[in-house]
Amino acid sequence: MSRDLPHPPVIAWHRRLSARVALGYLALIAGVLTVQAVVFLRLVEQGESNNSPELNQAMAAEFSRALESNPHLDLDQALTRLDPSEAVFVIIKDGRVSSPRKPIPAGVLESVMSSFEHPITDAVLRAWVTSRYVGFPVVVRGEVVGALGTVPLTTVERYGPTVAGIGAALLIAGAFVASVLIVGPVRSRIQELHGAAARLGAGELTARAREAGADEVAELARAFNTMADELQRRATALHASDRARRQLIADVSHELMTPLTAILGHLETLSMTEVRLDDAKRLHQIAITTREAKRLERLIGDLLELARLEAGGGELAIQTVDTHDLFDQVVAHHEHECRQRKVDLVHSIESDAATITADPFRLEQAIENVTANALRHTPDGGTIRMRAERGDGTIVLTVEDPGEGIAPEHLPHIFDRFYKTSSAKGMASRGSGLGLSIVKAVVARHGGRVSATSTLGVGTTIRIELPSPASGRFASGRPMYSAQTA
Repeated sequence: MSRDLPHPPVIAWHRRLSARVALGYLALIAGVLTVQAVVFLRLVEQGESNNSPELNQAMAAEFSRALESNPHLDLDQALTRLDPSEAVFVIIKDGRVSSPRKPIPAGVLESVMSSFEHPITDAVLRAWVTSRYVGFPVVVRGEVVGALGTVPLTTVERYGPTVAGIGAALLIAGAFVASVLIVGPVRSRIQELHGAAARLGAGELTARAREAGADEVAELARAFNTMADELQRRATALHASDRARRQLIADVSHELMTPLTAILGHLETLSMTEVRLDDAKRLHQIAITTREAKRLERLIGDLLELARLEAGGGELAIQTVDTHDLFDQVVAHHEHECRQRKVDLVHSIESDAATITADPFRLEQAIENVTANALRHTPDGGTIRMRAERGDGTIVLTVEDPGEGIAPEHLPHIFDRFYKTSSAKGMASRGSGLGLSIVKAVVARHGGRVSATSTLGVGTTIRIELPSPASGRFASGRPMYSAQTA
């Protein structure tokens, strides 16, 4: 029977695994960008302090002294000896130009050279100092003969290597943090779920996944565990069904073999020519053989009837059944045995239980089997009571016998096939062990419930509950069986 699959529960957005991963990565990226911004600002600040006018002024003064002592000074060597931290250039009025590290921008060279064509005023000198090249005059014997300045590094040249190194370090650290705090837990839980699935696939039906949390992985684990529970339930049911099938085959073989063995034995006796039998003995052998054959026929009929009922074969002829007529027919069927054993078979019917909606043949069959079972366990001179009364949306039929009762360990099994309990007189051997199983199947076909209660030394009561038409449950409920001891 198919079942509707449960809808997955709605997970709050902040508990979703995707949201948590996204928020974690956003926080990580924000942290990395913040660190990079702080580092970049510190580098810019340091760069600005390194490109100070004081340093350029000192180098210009030192270069002026060197040029004053040697007018034909090699400019490239002189700048190299200064060991500047920046790319320094020098422009001499006579046209000599030196910039060992970086070319002098054309605009700077033209501007400085054009300044030499006119008297170098304080305004020109201030313009050199305040320019982005931070230039200072080269003075020889009180005359400005050139200019020394710095070619600023580009942003990429100044901060690129440092920022790239810091970015790589932050990337490695961020990847480690993400693997530990974000990816690691998810991967661990998925591996745990995979391990549980592998164990279940290998036949370990008790394998379960951890359900902690309220995210998608936890929901997947819960769904997996539900599936595992269902598989385990079905495997257990299949194992029990196989065990019951094997037991049924063994029971049927045993029950059929007993009368068949008796029949074959008596037939063999009758066929033996060396054994002389008078008419009385021959008729006795034939009577025993006939009785065992009828027993075998009855047993096979009960088996076929039980199989047909449990398989749902045959339609029920549902109609209104008069309870008085039902009980009267059962009493009439056992009237001869009751008279011989002086057993009273009495019944009482409440007014609101005078009619029942059921299949009259099947219902009489069920009550007949219960009554026959009660008679086998009722001592001579006892009283069997049948009652019909209204229950909670049901009609309740009970058969109560004053027998020796059923032991607690046997009571849960009395509706099983071929299960027999021996009375003090050993009379249970007369039954096939299928009567109450047929009762259970008939009541189940009507959507009802059968149960048993018993007290040792007092007696046993079989209770049949059939849904009344007004309850709306007729022939639609699942069969229910229970047994309890007092």
